[in-house]
Amino acid sequence: DGISNFFEFLFGSRPGDASDAPAPTAAIQSLDVGGVTDDYVTLTFRENLDADGASLSVETSGDLATWLTGPALTEPVLTIDNGDGTATVTVRLADPVTAGGDQIYLRLRGE
Repeated sequence: DGISNFFEFLFGSRPGDASDAPAPTAAIQSLDVGGVTDDYVTLTFRENLDADGASLSVETSGDLATWLTGPALTEPVLTIDNGDGTATVTVRLADPVTAGGDQIYLRLRGE
């Protein structure tokens, strides 16, 4: 499936089973934040809850050269325990989407 064993571990997927390959999904969702509904870029991915000492983080970039991460850039939206040692996590960008706004790129970083 082209995914490294390290990321398979972080996602809680099985390296020998291509049908179990995780597929992080970016979307634009209307969300209520502080009583105001706006459109936000979201990223949803599966995370291994038993990956002690390792983690996934969302990074953003406007130019694909400089990548930034941190609580000022993304906010958690929802975490669903899948009951199998993994959770489905959704995060959103801190700022809503604006018409004619700058391009933004997202990636997951494993550490």
